[in-house]
Amino acid sequence: METPKSRPDPINLLLESNKGRLPEQAPIRFGRMLQSPFAFFRGSACLMAADPSHTRNSGLKVQACGDAHLWNFGGFATPDRNVIFDTRSRAEVLRQLWEIMLGHASRACFFNSFQSTFSIASWGASLMKRLTSIRSYQTSSAFMNA
Repeated sequence: METPKSRPDPINLLLESNKGRLPEQAPIRFGRMLQSPFAFFRGSACLMAADPSHTRNSGLKVQACGDAHLWNFGGFATPDRNVIFDTRSRAEVLRQLWEIMLGHASRACFFNSFQSTFSIASWGASLMKRLTSIRSYQTSSAFMNA
């Protein structure tokens, strides 16, 4: 896939994201982002927000967790003894396109795999299993009575 010519320069986006912050804090922020791919991902929300303009758009909107990292998701018991998949944190929830949230969560899983014992192949298999499960749950939920 070729990078679109209209895509903003990622370095400029990172530098612009420091506007309004204390200037002496910028080197500390960038230093923390250098610690791991996952730390970079968490500190570069402006880059993640710039990419979706080139993504497919189904028009489906979801209430999405703002940073969508692994630890913000989990399985939870419902009063009717079912288990649902949901976010742990509601602090950064906003309406987003389904594709954006899914891509963001997938990248979070990918970057987190660098800090774990999972291989890229096992990460990919695990992600596909989870995505299939989410799709099946959403399909069955679409026909539930309110």
